[in-house]
Amino acid sequence: DAWQSPPPLQLEWLPQQEQDKKTSSMWQLLAESGIPECTHEAFASFTPQEFGCVATDLANLEGFLDTLDFFAEPSRVLVTSRIRLLWKKCQGMSDPVSSSALPGPAPQPQHVQDSGWVEMFPKKLGTDRSWRYIPWKLRLSEEQHEQQSMRRPSKAPRLESLLFDDVPTREIPGPSIGKCLMQELLNLQAYAIALCGGAHLHTLKEMNRRFVNRCYERYTAESFLRGPTVEEAQLADQRLWRQIALLCNEEQWSMDEAIHEVVVVRSELQTLLMPRP
Repeated sequence: DAWQSPPPLQLEWLPQQEQDKKTSSMWQLLAESGIPECTHEAFASFTPQEFGCVATDLANLEGFLDTLDFFAEPSRVLVTSRIRLLWKKCQGMSDPVSSSALPGPAPQPQHVQDSGWVEMFPKKLGTDRSWRYIPWKLRLSEEQHEQQSMRRPSKAPRLESLLFDDVPTREIPGPSIGKCLMQELLNLQAYAIALCGGAHLHTLKEMNRRFVNRCYERYTAESFLRGPTVEEAQLADQRLWRQIALLCNEEQWSMDEAIHEVVVVRSELQTLLMPRP
């Protein structure tokens, strides 16, 4: 008998087997991540490595999340959080594949590798040790910074938002603010400076105490005087810290010495926050 080639069904079986292997590993990750089965079909065409490359950052991932349909249980916030964690996990699986295909850079010295960042998105730090004034609207704690970042719209990012950093800010009400809010704004910077070793915390808090007491000092109606508004208080704080920064940056004073010179010796705080008619 003449030799016969295998039937076409046998040739089609191998790609189907690879496809089953491909989807099974992805569905296993979906099940481990706790993502509902109703959304699994949207991930069926991806391998874990391919899904790790579906977006370059979390902002671009929002465009993929907008295409998914979510049901009442569990909540959309919980499901999207799990998908983000799955994307980060798949991104870690895709990195070795892409790096092995390209020639790697020359090995760095051991002390450089040990001091390198291990975070996916490292903080932007510089070597500049000079001090600059920080406006009140930019004084945010880490928790407040994350809350402001989560309020971004779920629409696709514009070109300018990809090219430039969108710095989160806080709203400062006017013309006056509560005493607790002013203390929070001043002490937030004080703790940050103390943690960085800029000045002693007691020195910074004593300066803030005098600042707040002067802003909220009461005057009789017969004097026709008032305390500074929130805009005037911000301007006074800015001028105080500019004088302190001048002594620290150009005269090489310590910050504790500069604060004592400006606040106590020169009495600039009393002058800038004097009562207004």
